[in-house]
Amino acid sequence: MSRQKQGKLHRCQYLCLVEGDTVTDPIKQRLLLTPSLTQCPPAILPRHVGEILSLRAAQMPDALAFAFMGFGRVPDVMLSYGELHARALAIARQLLMQGQIGDRIMLVFPTAMGFIEAFFACMYAGRVAVPALPPRTAREAERLVAMVEDCQPGMLLSGESDIESLAHFLHHRTDHAPPCLSVEEVTVSGPLPGLHQPAARGLAYLQYTSGSAAVPRGVMVGHGQLLHNQALLTHHMGSDQNRRWLMVSWLPHFHDMGLVAGILHPLFVGRPCVLFSPEDFMQQPLRWLRVISGLQATCSGAPDFAYTLCIRRAKRGGLAGLDLSSWDHAFSGAEPVRHTTLLQFAETMAVTGFCFDAFAPAYGLAEATLLVAGKVRGDNVVVRHADYDALTMGQYQAPHPASRVVRLVGCGNLGATPSVQVLDPISGSPMPTGQLGEICLQGESVCQGYWAQPVLSGSVFGAYRWTADGSGWLRTGDMGLVDEAGNLFVFGRLKEVVISDGAKFYPPEIEQVISDVDSAVRPGRVAVFNIDMLDTAAVIAVCEVTPVPEMAALAARIQAEVQSQCLLNLNGVVLIGKGQIPLTSSGKIRRFACRHAFLEGELAILYARLDEAVPGNRRKIIRRDVQTVDQM
Repeated sequence: MSRQKQGKLHRCQYLCLVEGDTVTDPIKQRLLLTPSLTQCPPAILPRHVGEILSLRAAQMPDALAFAFMGFGRVPDVMLSYGELHARALAIARQLLMQGQIGDRIMLVFPTAMGFIEAFFACMYAGRVAVPALPPRTAREAERLVAMVEDCQPGMLLSGESDIESLAHFLHHRTDHAPPCLSVEEVTVSGPLPGLHQPAARGLAYLQYTSGSAAVPRGVMVGHGQLLHNQALLTHHMGSDQNRRWLMVSWLPHFHDMGLVAGILHPLFVGRPCVLFSPEDFMQQPLRWLRVISGLQATCSGAPDFAYTLCIRRAKRGGLAGLDLSSWDHAFSGAEPVRHTTLLQFAETMAVTGFCFDAFAPAYGLAEATLLVAGKVRGDNVVVRHADYDALTMGQYQAPHPASRVVRLVGCGNLGATPSVQVLDPISGSPMPTGQLGEICLQGESVCQGYWAQPVLSGSVFGAYRWTADGSGWLRTGDMGLVDEAGNLFVFGRLKEVVISDGAKFYPPEIEQVISDVDSAVRPGRVAVFNIDMLDTAAVIAVCEVTPVPEMAALAARIQAEVQSQCLLNLNGVVLIGKGQIPLTSSGKIRRFACRHAFLEGELAILYARLDEAVPGNRRKIIRRDVQTVDQM
């Protein structure tokens, strides 16, 4: 065998087996031999992100850091802190052979397995990591090209199976195509470099936003901001307590929740983590619960849609033998946290030992590194009953006997902290307790702005300077309120608020009502938005559905249910087939893009129920392949 082959990471010695979706003995046995599973190791004080790994590797080199599950598609792998550290140093050596400090390095990996070592290689070499998704669709390809042209990376790192196609694709699509390197070709033999020592405000990585309301932008995350947010996560997750703690995550590694909470946080606190891919979850959602049960994991989470998928799959069976009693921190974020979802999941999973108060609703965003506020482990979930009519007028009030009741889920208690405020989006002045406004932030987790966009960064990250200490506020663009007890409630994007007859409605609330009308409506695949109609604003609902014989009856039921539950008249109900509603790479609804597709006639409509006054070129909106169009 050649010296180069001998020097490569010999992963086969760490292989383990999975029978179906059941974790077999190798992972369990390795975890049992890992002291940090039940005892929190001594805290570290990293000065920069790279030291999260290097200090843990020095402290406990042989302890299990990550186990990667492939469910038969790819081999399973277990890596210790020492092995991961050695691999990252070897890749850092390659990075130091060309370019300079501060170069952006694009990390394009389908799973977290090769990504983590490449990410820390960037930290060790003083480069700026740029997590990205390998393009599998036309939109993902456009996104990758846009990211490359925006940050102009000095190199692209990927896996052996993707590197050739990525190099060919970028060479033909952009003038800024970087040289590409497969991490499998990097050897661990030879002298290894020392660690770069960046300043706390030095740039660690670019987190490109998912683009639910606009073109993705590169959020500049500094070393100090990431370390501060890790301390917040430690407090909320209770991961520094001397008790059993195990993370299971399938969240995308190229998004903030998957990277900061699912990967970097276990490393920060020195606790083990088991990972598998988003594709493996989407193929079999209950696989997530089987892994948690099989390993008796304590911490795992996802956006709202993932819990909804599990509820629907559980109706077909598959809960026999599951034990979720160990899962005491089930975080939910990245999407509006819906009380209906939490309650249905807890009721469905009660037979497995899951407890409602294990849920940890949270609020965060990439511009604040990740976590802004969230329920602390061990606290009860906060639920408030509110008058729906009052909410449409921007005010929280307790319901009276005749009012429609809305159940709001708290996303953490702000206490007396001044770093999170609800401000008037026009004046920037603080909103009174219980009144809706824009959530605005200050503090050490707030990032440095958007890459190469100083004007936009100033308006978003430095707003309302006249009301603060001169440093300004980060405008999140999210609507929320704080109750008298200091609990934060989040309602959705300011720009996506639907207006009808002077009242404000929040799309996630309407979309949830529509999703519950019939099982033919695909969960999490409904978009509600405004369009101009004569001298007023029309409200349109576009719904992905499984075709049913009575499409007209389904549309009528949707309209009637929204009228009854939300006191809102839909001017259009549009039923379309699977896979047409535009989504971000993290699965969020792109409502503006859906609105554009509707107005431009780009949707293959199965059935439409529209007001006569709905504007636009009806021949363009209503394509020839539409089965039926009814006027209201």
